[in-house]
Amino acid sequence: MEKINPNFLRLKDMLQAIDDATSAHTRGLDDRHLLMAASYAIAIIGEGAGKLSTDFTAQHSAIPWRQIIGMRHRIIHDYGNVSRARLEEAIIRDLPILKQEIEEILASDF
Repeated sequence: MEKINPNFLRLKDMLQAIDDATSAHTRGLDDRHLLMAASYAIAIIGEGAGKLSTDFTAQHSAIPWRQIIGMRHRIIHDYGNVSRARLEEAIIRDLPILKQEIEEILASDF
C-alpha cells in the first residue's frame, strides 16, 4: 500500500480551512460565532503551513509561509489583539491567492 504524502494531506486540510473561513466571512463576521469560526479556520491554515516539510516550502518559496504561520501564532497566542478588519483583509485579499497557489501545487506536484 502506497503511503500518502503528508504535504498533500496538509494542503488539502488548508484548502478546506480556506473554504471554511470564506464561508464564515460570507455569512458575516459581525456575528461572534462566525468571527471565531473564521479565526479558527485561519489558525488551521497556519498550523498546516507550519507542518509542511522544509524541502516543500523551499520549493514553493513564493508563498509567504512565515507570514501564514505568523498569523496563526497571532490568533492563537494574542487573540485579544487580532482585529476583525485584519481577518477580513486576510480572507478577502490573501486567501483567494493562497487557494489558487495550493490548487496549482496539488494539480502539478502530486
